Amino acid sequence: MTASPPPASSRGSGTKYCDHAAVGVLISSPEGLLVFERARPPAGIAPVAGHLDQHGGPEQAAHVEVAEEVGLTVTSLHLLLTAWRPNHCRRPTSDRVGHQWWIYRAQTSGPIRPSAQEVRAPAGCTTISSSNMRTAPRPMPEGS
Repeated sequence: MTASPPPASSRGSGTKYCDHAAVGVLISSPEGLLVFERARPPAGIAPVAGHLDQHGGPEQAAHVEVAEEVGLTVTSLHLLLTAWRPNHCRRPTSDRVGHQWWIYRAQTSGPIRPSAQEVRAPAGCTTISSSNMRTAPRPMPEGS
């Protein structure tokens, strides 16, 4: 499921077009689920997510997005769900609205190193759990 190629006049412009394919990666620890305030649209609190782009496939994209967004290394992935969702994209598109999503649960290693391009605040990676959903999230421990 990919978008139509951009017009010849925009090729090589550096503009990324929506490929209608995305991954979401849930990283959890005993403290909760790793989420962060997004620095780019769409605004909000989210887990690691991104387009497949030229990453080769959903699993490779999951590895790349985790490294790019929070600096962790994925040590194992488990596919939880794949489904089409009619969600809007900030990237230009030439046809339909939505993405084919692959949602994974991941185990990771290494220290959290949030990307300034992806995470609004440098210490913006937090955990949420059922016990703190209504209160401020706690920082995620390193190497979870």
